[in-house]
Amino acid sequence: WRGLYRPHSPHSPQGSVLILFPKEHEGGEVSPAKFEELTGRKNSRNWKQSLKVLLKGPKYGYSLRCELKKEGQKFGREFVGNLLNFLWTEDGNWYEAKVKEYEVDKGSHRLQFLVDNTECVVHLFLETFHLLP
Repeated sequence: WRGLYRPHSPHSPQGSVLILFPKEHEGGEVSPAKFEELTGRKNSRNWKQSLKVLLKGPKYGYSLRCELKKEGQKFGREFVGNLLNFLWTEDGNWYEAKVKEYEVDKGSHRLQFLVDNTECVVHLFLETFHLLP
């Protein structure tokens, strides 16, 4: 799989991915979460290297890994300890989660879901959530 990540998509505040390869999906546009799903995020961490960030104009630049780190810093450590109402896109349900940790080198946050205490690592700027009081 190959694609271009558009940080400021007119279709989604989380950005979108223009699919370049495989041919049967070429030209399609999906959310970053859907691209992760299509590329098998559970099986490989290399999906982040299969995307380049679309810059202004017809150019593309650095890898998505760099973009994730840069954009993740916007939420940073100050979100640790907060409660979120988090949309789990795989089932379309909202779940309460606590932000447990921020990984500086990756720009990601580790969440613990209150319903069953499971944990996962996400990039908050790519997700849909609301801060809870």
